[in-house]
Amino acid sequence: MFRRVAAGGGGGGRGGRGGVKKGAKKPTGTLPSEKLKTFLDNAEKYAVAAGAAIEDEDALGEFQEIASQFSTLREARLSQQRRQELFEEFEVFMFSVVSRVHNEILTEMEAPSLDEFFGSLLDVIEEIAGELPEDESESTSQIAAESELTLLYKAVVAFLMVSIEQRRELRQQFSALSVRVVKHTLALGTNSSRQPDVREAALNVVGSLVSTDPSLFTENDLLNTCIDSFFTLCADPNDDALDPNAFSSQNLGTLHLDAVAGSVKPTELVASAVFEKAKQWYGSANKFERKAALVSLAVLPEACTEYVLQKERLDTIADWISKACDESDELVKSAGYICMAEVVQHLQPACATHHKAFLPRIMKALENTDECLLVKTKATIPLTQLCSLISTVNETIPLVPTLLKQIKEMRAKMFKLKEDCEYIESLTVCVRAIAGCAGDKFLTYLKDSMELFLAMMKETDEISHIVRATATACVGEIARAVGKENIQPYVDDIVRDIIAGMKLPDPDIKAAGHSTFGDLAIVLGNDISPFLDSYVGFLLAPLDPNSSSKKKSRGDEDDDEEDEDEDEDEDEDYEDEGDPEGEVEERRLAIECVKSLVEGMKENFSPFQNRLFDPILQHAADYEDEVKAEVASLLASIVHIYPASAEIQPQAKEIGQAALQILTSYITSCPEPAVVEEANLALSEIIKHFGAPLLFADRSTGEQVVDILGRMLNKEIMCFQNVDEEDEEDDDEDEEGEEGEEDINKKLKAKEKTKHSHCEDESCAKEGCGDECENEELEGVIASSLELLGALAKARGAAFEPTLATLFPRVVEIVKSGSADYGFGCLAELAESMGAAYAPYVEQLFPLLLARLEKWNENFALAHNVAFTLGVLCLKGGAASKPFHKQTYDALASLLKTLLAVDMSEFNSEQITVVERARDNATSALGKLFMVAADSLPVSELIPLFLKGLPLKADFEEANCAYSACVKMINTHPAVLEPHMVQMLEIFREVLASSLADKLKGFVVTGANSLLSSGKAAELRAVVDSWPAEQREAFNKSLSEKS
Repeated sequence: MFRRVAAGGGGGGRGGRGGVKKGAKKPTGTLPSEKLKTFLDNAEKYAVAAGAAIEDEDALGEFQEIASQFSTLREARLSQQRRQELFEEFEVFMFSVVSRVHNEILTEMEAPSLDEFFGSLLDVIEEIAGELPEDESESTSQIAAESELTLLYKAVVAFLMVSIEQRRELRQQFSALSVRVVKHTLALGTNSSRQPDVREAALNVVGSLVSTDPSLFTENDLLNTCIDSFFTLCADPNDDALDPNAFSSQNLGTLHLDAVAGSVKPTELVASAVFEKAKQWYGSANKFERKAALVSLAVLPEACTEYVLQKERLDTIADWISKACDESDELVKSAGYICMAEVVQHLQPACATHHKAFLPRIMKALENTDECLLVKTKATIPLTQLCSLISTVNETIPLVPTLLKQIKEMRAKMFKLKEDCEYIESLTVCVRAIAGCAGDKFLTYLKDSMELFLAMMKETDEISHIVRATATACVGEIARAVGKENIQPYVDDIVRDIIAGMKLPDPDIKAAGHSTFGDLAIVLGNDISPFLDSYVGFLLAPLDPNSSSKKKSRGDEDDDEEDEDEDEDEDEDYEDEGDPEGEVEERRLAIECVKSLVEGMKENFSPFQNRLFDPILQHAADYEDEVKAEVASLLASIVHIYPASAEIQPQAKEIGQAALQILTSYITSCPEPAVVEEANLALSEIIKHFGAPLLFADRSTGEQVVDILGRMLNKEIMCFQNVDEEDEEDDDEDEEGEEGEEDINKKLKAKEKTKHSHCEDESCAKEGCGDECENEELEGVIASSLELLGALAKARGAAFEPTLATLFPRVVEIVKSGSADYGFGCLAELAESMGAAYAPYVEQLFPLLLARLEKWNENFALAHNVAFTLGVLCLKGGAASKPFHKQTYDALASLLKTLLAVDMSEFNSEQITVVERARDNATSALGKLFMVAADSLPVSELIPLFLKGLPLKADFEEANCAYSACVKMINTHPAVLEPHMVQMLEIFREVLASSLADKLKGFVVTGANSLLSSGKAAELRAVVDSWPAEQREAFNKSLSEKS
């Protein structure tokens, strides 16, 4: 309900009755100005129009009430307190309008028109702002005025959200008003003498405008004005630190500069202006301007990547960073490391040539005993990025002793401050990153690292809790790096310390404990089971969202009573404090830990299944969105517990049906795209594994899944609904206003996240590019729905064709739009699952896929998916695929040549895997094409190119096709293969020495024996004899064994 604002006099607050004699009837307060009267008149009419536009009787009554209040207050004397109440009421009203009234409803409103209403609102804002004193005094009247402005700016943001569609229709009228509000809010937002709240609220108006109408800034010469203002904010001399979590002019400047850079198209407009401004300011003698230049440049690597990747510009920025890190001023140095971190994170591998300049400067800062803690902590940010690159592991792993020494020295301080603990945390994260890339190379430092981190896992003072949590997480990463045999000696101590941490009143420590226990489960497999009985209770504690984990932090009910007494006081304190966000993260990681246990223990997990799964299934609908995504991932893991079979086990059927019910509910009713995507993937995994025995155990279940898939492909489920049309969740939230504002901020962020990633035309961000131009998360929903399509086809086979006939037109639209490039694999699954029934669809797909591959633009994941799909369509498409064989060969050959030429020397492990998977699929696709169309292809070109892609490096599911193609080449084209036989023999040797040897032995042994009995047998045998003895003996043994 709205708060009622009375019209008469009355005391209290800053506008009380001090000075009025007892019995006097002199009215208090002042009459509204003419501008405020006009605004109240328009606000009354706006409220009436909004109320008339909705069917909810309660909301209608509220809107009528607020309209009446606006009318009454036009002629009333208003004290400062009552003016404040008025503007609070108006802010709440505007957020309620956004929540309850659809955009189109107010389009035809005549009195007042939207521009009249908005204009009168701006008149009042400017009137209040114009009366503010120029000095930094904090008088009662100034504080009241700034508070009023803060409320009105928030109301403006709400108004802009509700009127987006109308503003497109009224662009000319709104343009002048919008320009006016941008200039006004920039002036007030950059005034450091004003209160933080009003400055932040003012600049949020600019942020909302640029995200919803970026053309306003390019068409009205506002871009440079904004950039100049943001640079000024970043150079504010009153900012004495670079804390990203604190209010500061700098954080306001970089936040809104990032919004402008991410919204205005083409991005070069912003990037070039920022770069030129930074070049000018970096040469300034003013240290604050040099700092501003660097932190502003830090926005560009992520927001305007292509512009910064130009070599000359990147070299210039890297040079500025290096020089900044050599300066004596701590603010400039810290800004240099901030910019360095963004460059290292977003410009790989292009910036790799600068690593040798960056790394020594970072270590110099860390090792310099005279360096301030601010600089040291900032220097660890790019160091963490560098430590996360597998390409730099040889340079970063020798740094471990230095990092450990720094941690020990900081821990030895008599009195540690929060900043000291944050620095220790940063150093520990660096070690963790190195371990993640180093693998068994980390063994050299295992003993020293474990001794230190186990000691840190015993920290009990509250200020060091973050240190304990980070050390706990680091130990899990180290366990994954060094493997079961090497971590085994430390496992008892690790688990003991994790359990001790579970009894502390800190959700971060508990969350880290769950994460590391899960890491141990992955590493140890079933050897984790001896510890599980004593740990299960800690996993169960956070699983009930209705019962705070702070009341269940003991784990097993059988814990010693002395432990309970020991922790009693801590628990009481914890219950008073509470930490909802921390508890949600603890719950999420507890469920992730259960998933790790399933994946590590596999069928051996079944004795614990009911105990751990039942509470999750019971509360699945009540969990927070981020937890629901984890639940979906957990449900997919049940495939590790029960093997696939023609007749599904009763227990597998029970858990499988429960999983289907939960996942379909998430898909249809959850508004969060990430949850829907994860639920789709989990549902697909379960259906692929258990197939028809589970899907059609209950006929209605299969029909329900098909129905949901159709609704999802047509974007008829909740997560596709326009954020502006979502229903208000709670009347109480509207009463206080805060939650309403939070919802609007989420909506703004959602709009800012729209990338138009598949659009060639950058202007689409301004004018829209059709229904398929999706938010990235919604693209993930579409892609995962195609995964589900493939899973259903696998379960039903040829019988799926009637269903596919109804869905296929929509699938074609999706492929044409490019809005789900990562879902192409389903098209191949359809061909593999449906056989001849799929033939009518094949000829429609080839042109679409070839067109997508032509514009792959170094999107390696896209290349991987399209190459795989083309290969399967060639292999399974029969006569329908023949007309496309030559064109497909040309496309795949060009792709593979490009992929083979990619320099991965500076890529991290994840980037390398993505490229290698693309190579493997392009190679395998050529092999599939050879299997069905060798006579119509230039095999003298195909064979040597195909062999260059072998052996496979990452996607070993393609091994059967690739190596069976090798055998066929030996049998059908020996003359063409002859110059390459030694190369093929070397490939066979590598395969037989790999983990794939057992799986592929039949193909490879057959091929190797064929080579060694060919016309070049003597030459090839000599090659085998030249191998090192160990390799030669292993190879010959494999050939002699029965395949």
